[in-house]
Amino acid sequence: MHESLNDNKQIRSRALLERRGANVPKNPKVSVIVPAYKVAGLISDTLDSIFSQTGVEIEVILVNDGSPDTEDLEKAISGFSDRLVYLEQENMGAPGARNLALSFARGEFIAFLDGDDIWNPGYLESQLKKLTEDGLDLVYSNAEFIGDHYLSGATYMDQAPSNGSVNVESLIAGTCNAITSGLVLRYKVLEKVGLFDHDATPAEDFDLWLRIALAGFKLGYQREPRIKYRVSATGLSGTSLARSERAKMILSLVRDKYEFNADQKSLLASRIEEASAEIEIEKAKLSIVLHKYDDAKKHLALANRYHGKRKFSLIAGMLGVFPGAVRILYKFSRPKEFDFIEANIG
Repeated sequence: MHESLNDNKQIRSRALLERRGANVPKNPKVSVIVPAYKVAGLISDTLDSIFSQTGVEIEVILVNDGSPDTEDLEKAISGFSDRLVYLEQENMGAPGARNLALSFARGEFIAFLDGDDIWNPGYLESQLKKLTEDGLDLVYSNAEFIGDHYLSGATYMDQAPSNGSVNVESLIAGTCNAITSGLVLRYKVLEKVGLFDHDATPAEDFDLWLRIALAGFKLGYQREPRIKYRVSATGLSGTSLARSERAKMILSLVRDKYEFNADQKSLLASRIEEASAEIEIEKAKLSIVLHKYDDAKKHLALANRYHGKRKFSLIAGMLGVFPGAVRILYKFSRPKEFDFIEANIG
């Protein structure tokens, strides 16, 4: 089960170290939550982007989540130490780190930013303005991908769109997708619904947003990219196959965890089938890159049980006659994706 702010005393007991800088405000408007694990080389840019925000008083709570680069991390943040709440705990992953920070938070609003991501100038003012003007309880923004990944330069909403209202149905359907590093919400929301669920990892963020929607809070977003979000092959946002497998796992988890009405249950079932088909499509791509053309045909056949697309049948037929040509066509038509898969096989 997820932890609650009623468990603050117990959660705070996990802190092996608590250090509050002399210039951390006592009554901040916004508490910024920054989990840090193996980000010593990037954290300075992240903190610079936070402290360059204007127009609002903030406290920054950084949690060293049992990182093996602690010595380098503490050197990197030394120039910010008078403005930071610095906490250290044994490694528990992102949900545990965020929950520890939240148990110390004093702000009316909570903002999340991972230790390798960057807010654009004016981000926080813009998000708070959107919250206030639209009467929202939670708002997230679009993001530009950065890093060593074929998606670098694209935006989050290019890959995970947000269209229409954000509610239980649109979150399940995947027509609205929130990104944690670009999200601000009211503290009172967490008082009502609780914190991140360790048992939901690596779907703890989606699990919380869905719980917030189920509780009847109002969610919204900004389409303009207002943060820089780092992607890599080794992260959760790495390969398309990993993302598809994660999507199915998330949907299956919430299906078994919460009470849904009949329409929502039907939508969940359909989305799980769709995610299963996407997994087969991504496995087919991988098989083509690896010259395993018979395997690719099998994966496409399984995907077609859901999609029923003539295109997949045509590709499967071509794989039986001109497999090498299919591989060349794939490499030519999607060079970044093909090269990324080829470079990250294993």
